[in-house]
Formats: sequence, structure tokens, C-alpha cells
Amino acid sequence: MLYIEDGMIQREADLSELFSEGQGKPSCCFLTIGELKKVKTDSPMQQIIEHEMESGAYTKYERHDTSDLINMRIPPFSAKREGGETICFYIKKDLLLAVYNETELDPDLETLLKEIIKYNLTPGKMLLDLIEWYTHEDTHLLQNVEEEVTDLEDALISSTMEDHKKSI
Repeated sequence: MLYIEDGMIQREADLSELFSEGQGKPSCCFLTIGELKKVKTDSPMQQIIEHEMESGAYTKYERHDTSDLINMRIPPFSAKREGGETICFYIKKDLLLAVYNETELDPDLETLLKEIIKYNLTPGKMLLDLIEWYTHEDTHLLQNVEEEVTDLEDALISSTMEDHKKSI
């Protein structure tokens, strides 16, 4: 577990009020699915997050009255662990909760979080930085795919071949 409040990283915190309204100060919390299950609340949102983490089938976004929920499926080719991973982000005005299925937090991610908290960002802006960190390597992969598609298009345009489907 990693809990950030007032620019300080804490390894332990009372999370019984995690899903309650109006916590006040912006905070950020990273929990494994096992740690979330130990938190005792009667919040239906906790049950939704647990269900999403257990199914983890696909990436999706849900808008709720006072919060947003993003279930992000990271495919195996870009995930740090074989088989991919699922991260569920619960975002409120004053809270970013990230639930992941790892047993411990990636040291690189912890380093990033230490940098992020220096800027006293809102939970939404923290989320954008985290998504950029998780997908950074994918940008390079997508750029390579784009270059290959452009080369193929150029070859097809300059070609006098009749069977373009076969070339592709």
C-alpha cells in the first residue's frame, strides 16, 4: 500500500473512510486487490472495483454521480508482467485510488509518484501522468506501426501491381 496526502508518502493509513464523500485534501492511494478487500466499508463502489479487478477482461470507463471509474487492461506486450495486468482507477474530486493486481508496487512507479507529489497536482492530473507512464513504451510501438503503414501506402501508390490485397 502507498498512500499520499499533504505531499507525504505513507505506507499505512486508516482507509475505512476511503469511499466517503468530502475527504477534503487531495490524496492518492495505491492498493493491491488483496489490500482493498481488507478495507471494511459498506460502499457499493468497493464491490464494483473488486468485481472489475477479478474479471479484468477489458478496458472501460464508467461515470458515476460523484466519481469516475476506469478499468485499464494493460496488454502483455507493454505490461511489466507476463500475461498483462489490470489497474482500476477510482477518481473523485479529492481522491485518486489505483487498485492493481501486483503483490508490490513497481519501484519505477514509486519513483514517479515521488516526483508527481512535489507539484501538488489534482487527482485527475495525477491520473494523466500515470497513464502516460504506463503507455510510454506503446507510443514508440505505435510510431513504428505508423511508419510501416506509410511505407506500405507509398509502395502501393507507386506500384503498377494489380493485386493490392495480396501485397498487403
